[in-house]
Amino acid sequence: MNRILKQILGIAVIALAIFSARAEVKLASPFTSHMVLQCDMKVPVWGTAEPGEAVTVEFAGQKKSVTADADGHWRLELAPMKASAESRTFRVAGTKTAAPIELGDVLVGEVWLASGQSNMEFSMSKKVKSFAGVAHEEQEIAAANYPLIRMFTAS
Repeated sequence: MNRILKQILGIAVIALAIFSARAEVKLASPFTSHMVLQCDMKVPVWGTAEPGEAVTVEFAGQKKSVTADADGHWRLELAPMKASAESRTFRVAGTKTAAPIELGDVLVGEVWLASGQSNMEFSMSKKVKSFAGVAHEEQEIAAANYPLIRMFTAS
């Protein structure tokens, strides 16, 4: 009896591992809540899913679908959108994925890429001995009111 119970338990663990190993729809790293999508241009959206899985992206009244390739990669493009300060939900669902991905507080506007020397990573509130910083930084930070500006730092 004990041996049969161990075999049943072993089969159950294997079945659970196989079920859990199933790929879920995932977005590439630039796609996060609070992001800004570039206005007036097609917006590429990409990620991974189970090979052959149908993936649907919904945002700002658009609904686009694509099928993941044999390696599980997928990519689609949203049609150009006008700039908007309206916060919206960005939703990605897969036909073989239990729960959709929902990113909140997504805007459409200008996206600027900046690069340069290592001092570009200093923020106004970061105290670094070799960086002079901003005069009266505490007051400047307290007075700042720019809720539509977002910053994404890639590493």
